[in-house]
Amino acid sequence: MDVDNLLAGQRFDRELDRALSQCDVLIAILGPRWMDLLSRAEGERDFVRDEIAAALKRDIVVIPVLVGREGHMPALPQANDLPEEIRELVLYQKHSVSHETFGRDTGELIAAIAAVLRGRRPPKPVKPLLIGAGAALVAALLLLIYQFGLVSWMQASRQTRGADPHVATVSSDAELAKQAEDEAAQRKAEEAKKVAQENARRKTAEEEARKKAAEEEAKKAAEENARRKAAEEEAQSKAAEEEARKKAEEEQQRKKEEEARKRAEDETRKKSAQEAEAKRESDENARIADACDRLAASPDDSSRPAGIPGVESTRIDGEAAWNSCSAAMTLFPDVARFIFQAGRAAHSRRDYDRAMVLYRKASEAGSAAGASGAGFLYERGLGVPQSDAEASKWYEKAAGLGYGPAMNNLGQLYHYGRGVTQDYKEARKWYEKAAALGNANAMTSLGFSYDRGAGVAQDYTEARKWYEKAAALGFGQAMSNLGFLYEKGRGVTQDYREARKWYEKGATLGNAFAMNNLGALYDSGAGMTQNFAEARKWFEKHWRCGISATCTKEGAGLPKIVSRPANGIRRQPTPGMRKPKEGSVLSSDSMGRPQ
Repeated sequence: MDVDNLLAGQRFDRELDRALSQCDVLIAILGPRWMDLLSRAEGERDFVRDEIAAALKRDIVVIPVLVGREGHMPALPQANDLPEEIRELVLYQKHSVSHETFGRDTGELIAAIAAVLRGRRPPKPVKPLLIGAGAALVAALLLLIYQFGLVSWMQASRQTRGADPHVATVSSDAELAKQAEDEAAQRKAEEAKKVAQENARRKTAEEEARKKAAEEEAKKAAEENARRKAAEEEAQSKAAEEEARKKAEEEQQRKKEEEARKRAEDETRKKSAQEAEAKRESDENARIADACDRLAASPDDSSRPAGIPGVESTRIDGEAAWNSCSAAMTLFPDVARFIFQAGRAAHSRRDYDRAMVLYRKASEAGSAAGASGAGFLYERGLGVPQSDAEASKWYEKAAGLGYGPAMNNLGQLYHYGRGVTQDYKEARKWYEKAAALGNANAMTSLGFSYDRGAGVAQDYTEARKWYEKAAALGFGQAMSNLGFLYEKGRGVTQDYREARKWYEKGATLGNAFAMNNLGALYDSGAGMTQNFAEARKWFEKHWRCGISATCTKEGAGLPKIVSRPANGIRRQPTPGMRKPKEGSVLSSDSMGRPQ
């Protein structure tokens, strides 16, 4: 019904009721802005909404028709987004009419309307005519929507209602439909013409480009041939000149006396022999120096050559390293690096007296790593009487030279008050300095300070941050401590699987505490199937490692030479688990400190 065609004095509600009484199908056309226009009508009379509401109340079939382009088709509104009186609109099957498939979509809509009419009323002689007329009007309306952008069916309703008393559509003018079809055909012809012109233009451009490319290629080929010909002529000329010069020199040489020629040849042979011998000695010296670096350089020693990653002290081949480094130290007696590395090799062989001599000598030559190594021997009492006070002096010397591991070791002495007055703030100062240099051990020590509230407010989040930084550098102790936070739910959501993941990573790197904690998980069955055999395997691996923070293959490794183990967190096994024989292993307390 078209409200603009009502006569003065006619009541809208009665006329609407009369029109709907003759209606079998109402088509509601929804474009991209339909919801915007509907919401804009809040507070004022909306005839479109009234028509839909009345049709729904009368149980007239309502077909929501969505119009738009493929990929940009508006969605059918949600029931909660519609006014209460028209919410049942979403219960009717929608139909989409796309710009790209307009003919097919409108044909399907016409068929749907015909099916509805056949099902709701008995056959009448004029019914096919009414269906055809309604279908034509639907097609014309939808064509006009794409032609003029009439996505608001309120606007369309004022132009095109009233065609069929049995089909409430938004179009009633067959001539408008015909005009729209003609214009669409004309537009299609123009588009085809434009496409043909564009294809012709593109073909011409491509032909010109091919022609230009061929000319350029021919030009380059000609230039290349000319260049090659000139080069060949120049080479021939030079060859001729060289041949003439050689013949002249040969003629001159033949004129020299035989004795002079023989004397020159003898001198040449002698010089060649000397150069070969010098090169052999130089190559041998370089090979020895390289072998010492590869076998005994410390990963923390900044004086090691570029490209040499360094070797952890627990993985040094003591005999091979000693043979190479003692030879390198003899060849290069003033190079502090070789003296320190020879000390590492002696340390690995448990020749602590010689190691101390070499560490001191390396320190005197300016090696920070050598001073730190001497401090470690004093701290552990290896080859010298145990003295934490003496160790702190050597660590301070190495730390003053910017050596990160010594800073961390000095921090741990202050942390536990060994050889110095216990001072958590001083410990944290040295941890932070070492961590700033990228020392993963110190990062773990910082994390442990926050973990236990040693000198700082206890902060599991801050502890986790430092553990994660050290773990990212591949430090096994940090991985073990990080796993413990997840196991206990400290600063994180308790997650046994995450705890197990970090314990396994640390254990793979040979960390003894991670082995112990992983065994404890299997022992308790926390987050996994309880498995005493697996628990025992990891406990035994931990016991074989003893107090070392890092182990070699399956067994106990040597203590680290230049760095103390970082503070570690270790769970205790379930009472009743089998323990090793007395004296077979070293032990540590729950914080990873030696007893």
